Amino acid sequence: MKLILITFLLSSVCAHAQNRHFIKCLGQKEAFYHKNKISNAYQKLNARLISTFIQMPQTLSVKEKYQVEICSSQTRYPSMVLLKNIILKQDKLFKSFSDKNDITTKSLNKMAINDILKKAYNLFISLIDDLQAQSNKANCILNQVPELKRFYKQTRYTLEDQGLKKIIFEIKHLEKILLKFERNQISTKC
Repeated sequence: MKLILITFLLSSVCAHAQNRHFIKCLGQKEAFYHKNKISNAYQKLNARLISTFIQMPQTLSVKEKYQVEICSSQTRYPSMVLLKNIILKQDKLFKSFSDKNDITTKSLNKMAINDILKKAYNLFISLIDDLQAQSNKANCILNQVPELKRFYKQTRYTLEDQGLKKIIFEIKHLEKILLKFERNQISTKC
């Protein structure tokens, strides 16, 4: 009986490790970047995605067909393939290994997926920023990909300003706090 239990546990652990071979592909790319002293937008994306997915629960992974696409020998930037799939496939990208009746694990997996999706949007914006920063001309990326101009403007000005405005107005006693700043009552106590 113990032998059967140990065999089951070992095969389960191996199955989980095999279901995450895309992380190994990202790690190999990171080693390539390090070995060749490459620091660019794709290297940063790669490192950020490794950091994100290393924290993913063991009961969650990327579906095998997407891992094959990420790790394909024809893929120059596996991290970009992963980011693309996160954004386009959303929660359909993931496979859960939790028991159907395990509500807690299912809930944790759902939270992890939502966290990854939120990070992916920020990673996309960071990628655009990093690509632009490493280019020699102002607005080079936006000029090369004109479809990004409106998106970039909205995420930089409209979305952030409205989000920040909402957060500021949710502060309790905002007027009193602003008056304290206006009257320099806070800095004298610091």
